[in-house]
Amino acid sequence: MRRIGPDVKNFSIGDRVVVMAIDTLSTTVTASESLCEKLPDELSFADGASMPIVFATAIYSLIHVARLEPGQVRSLALVFCCSCVESY
Repeated sequence: MRRIGPDVKNFSIGDRVVVMAIDTLSTTVTASESLCEKLPDELSFADGASMPIVFATAIYSLIHVARLEPGQVRSLALVFCCSCVESY
């Protein structure tokens, strides 16, 4: 992170972050704090860059292919997050 706005609370200049936003294939990206997540030191930039794509593919598949209802997606997301934390 090179610059932050005056209202940003969870990030500092120099933090490595992953961003879910549009027009990210650029040398600079402006995004809301809510669309950013800190990248752990042990995770490479390449692995971090792939995470939003994997997440978006999973959500698309659950909603449009499996046709899950909103409550079902939330439940699956919780199970997925818990299993990721356990395996990490």
